[in-house]
Formats: sequence, structure tokens, C-alpha cells
Amino acid sequence: MPQIRNDKQCDGLILDVGDAIPTDYDAMRLTRDAHASRQLSKLALAGGFSVPLCLVAGLYGFVSGGIVWALAGAAGGVVLGSLLGLFTHALTDGAGELLGSFIFLGSRPAWTLRERLVADIQRVRFSLGNRRFGEALSVVDQVLKKDPTNPDALYLKARIIWEGFESPAPARECLRRLLSTAPPDDSNRKWAEDLYRKIRMAS
Repeated sequence: MPQIRNDKQCDGLILDVGDAIPTDYDAMRLTRDAHASRQLSKLALAGGFSVPLCLVAGLYGFVSGGIVWALAGAAGGVVLGSLLGLFTHALTDGAGELLGSFIFLGSRPAWTLRERLVADIQRVRFSLGNRRFGEALSVVDQVLKKDPTNPDALYLKARIIWEGFESPAPARECLRRLLSTAPPDDSNRKWAEDLYRKIRMAS
């Protein structure tokens, strides 16, 4: 495994052979915005519970025992409010999913593992395209822990190791794994064969 270096140090030979699937930047933006919106709603719920509980508990503590009790009450209100907000968010998410299952005739969408990893693959492509090799390698390794034979991830990891860290042997090993496990009609096979030849010629 190559030693990870700072991206700024990776100024060696870059072989741009393209992605097996074009990067869908619109889909990446929508995924990022949806995630940000979900996080914002979670924070809004936590804040909505925390602020009034902080004020009420702080006021009650001040009346009961002075400033020290007011601070303790306010801190307790923030903690309790945050927990209530997170619990409410989880509860509403679960209720929405349950309602959706009734709307869709009692069945939930059957997402495959690779469908659930599409957003992570897009993140890898985006990081690779911006030469953030360390970030791309970290995400692609997480994908491969969940799906060790994912052809997109194996191909992208080979590119990251070769282009970012100039290590031909580990890159070829990723490509060999891809070629030995991917179905014959997988589009990544052609890209893997081309990249394998380029790496052998260059090294």
C-alpha cells in the first residue's frame, strides 16, 4: 500500500483516462443539498427544544438558588432539549417512512447495496477530479469495506493510487481484482484493461 502524501506533493505523472461513467455533478449537488437540508432540520429541532427549555430551567434555577443554579438549569435545559430534538427528528423520520410504506402498498424500496453507495462513488469521482487524492482514497476504501468487489470503486482506487501516489503495483492489483470479479458486460472492464496497459507501459 502506498504511503499517503499531501495532495500538494502529488505533482508526478498524471494519466487522465477518464471515468467509466461520466460524473453527474447535478446529482452530486442534489445529494449534497438534501443531506444539508436534513442536517439543518435536525439542528432546527434541537434548537427549538433547547432554547425554551434553557430559558425556563435557567429562570427556575435562578429563582430557586441563584446564579449557580441558573447556569446549571440552563445547561441541563440545553442537553435535554437537544436530546428531545434528536428523538423527535428520528421519530418523524420513522413515521414518514412508515407512512410511505402504506402509500406504496406496504412495501419499502428495495435498495441494493451498490445503489446505496452511488453517492459515495460520486464523492470519490469529485475528489479525484479535483486532485484531492487523500480524500478520494479515504472514501473509496470505505466503499470497498462494504462492497469489496464494487467495480466502480476498484477502478477509481486504481486511478487514485496511480495518479495520486504513483504506485503501479497496488494500482494493478486493484485492476486485476476488478477484471477477475466484474461481469463480462461491465463497462469498467474496458477502462480497467486500458489503464492496466498504460500503467505497465509507464512502469
